[in-house]
Amino acid sequence: KFGCQACHQINLKGGYVGPALDKVGARLKQGWIFSWLKNPQAFKPESIEPNNNLTDEEAEALTAYLMTLK
Repeated sequence: KFGCQACHQINLKGGYVGPALDKVGARLKQGWIFSWLKNPQAFKPESIEPNNNLTDEEAEALTAYLMTLK
């Protein structure tokens, strides 16, 4: 829905602009992922990660998915 794989790879499928998301659930904390998804520029103002203005529900769902990637 948000085109994440245009920039990010999972299992060698996707783009090359952003970091690969393989094992992201083992590397990052759930709360950090949620906060990053809600407002990436709050953490890194120069980030090219788009602020998709996710609802809490959307960010929670994406966070839950990313946490399964271990």
